[in-house]
Amino acid sequence: MALSSGNPYGSKSREMAMPNKSLVPALCVRALRSWAEVSAGVVVAVSGGADSVALVRALDAARDPHAPPPLVLAHLNHQLRGSASDADEEFVVALHAQLTAAGRPNLTLCRTRRDIAAQARAEGANLEALARRERYRWLAEVAQAHGMKYIATGHTANDQAETVLHRLLRGTGVRGLRGIAPHRQLGLGRTLIRPLLSATRADLLAYLHELGQPYREDASNRDMRFTRNRIRHQLLPHLATHYNPAVVRVLASLAEQVQEMYGMEEAEARALLAEAELPRAGELLIFD
Repeated sequence: MALSSGNPYGSKSREMAMPNKSLVPALCVRALRSWAEVSAGVVVAVSGGADSVALVRALDAARDPHAPPPLVLAHLNHQLRGSASDADEEFVVALHAQLTAAGRPNLTLCRTRRDIAAQARAEGANLEALARRERYRWLAEVAQAHGMKYIATGHTANDQAETVLHRLLRGTGVRGLRGIAPHRQLGLGRTLIRPLLSATRADLLAYLHELGQPYREDASNRDMRFTRNRIRHQLLPHLATHYNPAVVRVLASLAEQVQEMYGMEEAEARALLAEAELPRAGELLIFD
């Protein structure tokens, strides 16, 4: 993508916008070292797209070769795109076979199919919201079945930037600017982690290119009827070309800073509440 000659942000922003393929495995190394109980293994949500495939390859490479924690490649076929959904599932099966044939240890494949459209009709539910809910519910069940606490997804800085920008356009407060959380609790006592939230999609694509690793493209991600896709393919590229080539990293950094600030304020509020609270009288809270 060509940069505008009138860009006021200069070479620093252009440098920030350059893909950094080494960032992807580095973030996964940090994730495996940061989380307690990770030695029990990680469930990796794998759709077959670039983000999740890069996550699998980077987490696999980041494991201690002497005692590699197990990885479970988990794929849920929502059956929403006909033969394309089936092709995604077949690709994930082939990816697992590829890594296993290369001698990568402790890799398990877990997959299932759900007729999400039929379930949405039966429940009168929003299709997208239901698909997301069922996906995370199933991933938590997979983690529980394998005795694993952590579930990793391939959300990137681009997803973060799109979320922040979308919320700004709709109208949001400080809380909304936190964007996507780097980790959160799921059901069944499991924890969702997003190791690649600081890496851009360009970083991931550069990493996959270096590996010679193919991935699947979801045609629905280019359907311009959806606001999110217009932000991704029209608005963000326009901002990058005419205003700041590093706009994705800038918006993702904003979300990270707001998360940190919000967390500090919450901790301070809890401390003040504990200081002001007197001994309870049954269910009543009494403050001094």
